[in-house]
This record gives sequence, C-alpha cells and structure tokens, in this order.
Amino acid sequence: MGISELEWRALKRQYGNRCALCGATEKSLGALDKAHLKARSRNGSQYVPLCPNCHKRFDRGLLTKTEQKKLGFATEQEYKRAMPKRRKQSDPFGLS
Repeated sequence: MGISELEWRALKRQYGNRCALCGATEKSLGALDKAHLKARSRNGSQYVPLCPNCHKRFDRGLLTKTEQKKLGFATEQEYKRAMPKRRKQSDPFGLS
C-alpha cells in the first residue's frame, strides 16, 4: 500500500520540492523518488522524497552518518535495519 498523489504532493512540499538529502530540486531532476524510510520488505510505510542518486545510495547502505541523521536514524544499526532485505545470491530475481 502506498500513499495517495495528494499525500505525496504534500510531503514533497514539506521538503520544498527538493531531495531530503542533497537538496536537488524536483524541477532540475524532473521527478523525485518516493523512498521508503524503512524498506517495504521490512513493512515500512513512511516515505521521503529523494533524488534517484540519493535513493540508490540509501538503499545500498552508502549514506554518511550525517545523511543518516538527516533522515532521522540515530545509529548505524538503526539505518541498516531499515534497508531492504537482501536477496539470496543463488536467486538474483527473488523467485524462491
């Protein structure tokens, strides 16, 4: 379950229509990603607007401690628990 378009526009407005991490504007990017603060695979439902680059770094666990704190993660462990669950190496397409 996601958020409605109205909720998404309101959330983006809260962030000034900018990426919550790097501050890139939606206008310059064309669009912002609806990033889950806690991955869907971990039953997350809270969103934050991120540019595609920051979203990839977030999902791969590559944010700096300062960036993690910007998103409300108090510790590295808390951030790691919010990341998407990893697929098994033997099943790259998530079919098992």
